Amino acid sequence: MNSLTPVVPRWGVMLRGVALSSAIALAAPAALGQSATDEAAAAYEQGQRAFANGDFSAAAEFFETADRTQPAAQALIQAIRAHRGMRSPAHDARAATLALTLLRREAADPRITAYASRVVDDLSPQLARVTVQCNGCDLSLDAQTSGADVFAEPGPHTLTAAWGLRVTHRPLQLLAGSNNPIELTMPGERLPRPPSRRASPRPRRSTRRRGRRPSTPSARPPCEARSPPSSSARGASNSRCSPRRPTGSPRGSSSRAWSSPQASRACSSGAA
Repeated sequence: MNSLTPVVPRWGVMLRGVALSSAIALAAPAALGQSATDEAAAAYEQGQRAFANGDFSAAAEFFETADRTQPAAQALIQAIRAHRGMRSPAHDARAATLALTLLRREAADPRITAYASRVVDDLSPQLARVTVQCNGCDLSLDAQTSGADVFAEPGPHTLTAAWGLRVTHRPLQLLAGSNNPIELTMPGERLPRPPSRRASPRPRRSTRRRGRRPSTPSARPPCEARSPPSSSARGASNSRCSPRRPTGSPRGSSSRAWSSPQASRACSSGAA
């Protein structure tokens, strides 16, 4: 069978059963489920008609709409075939990305995983794979909503991650056959600047030098022992040590009356 031949999805047969069961159900959730199933079936039928007419781009869009409305593996398989029918790098990248979705979502079905693995192996050498890690962000690649594990055609791209009003952009330059793991973090919040506290002025150091305390003269004996004086200084020393007559004493009075024994001893030691 040709790989581009559309296949009737298994959930298309289930449509009648769902319609019959929902017809007898009275709850509102059942009515909502019926509406989603009808929309998925209508989109899938439009995709089949577009595929049969060779409009692969429109067919791929219809098949993806059917899968988003009511997830079904067959809708994704048909979308992959339609994208590959376009034979362009952008559509090949989308086909490989949908194959990754099949591998994660239908891991329990070996036939589906085998098909998805073949698609990835066939297309990955001419594409670039981007694996993004971010906590609670909404991703877009070149302004198109993107998943965390996608294929892209080689060349420049812009990856955008949004956390509400906080957005970060990452320019990419992708090469064919490359694997590009990327980790994005939320931009930091600008905290208000705390009020500046004026530091108390430091006491200025005085530029003037503190005056030294006058040293207390040490009490010295009247005559300090020194090196032997010269002959000229010896007479002056004797004159200093010679007892002086007190003021007002009579000239003829004896020196013994006013000289003290301490002064005599000091002078005698200095003379020695």
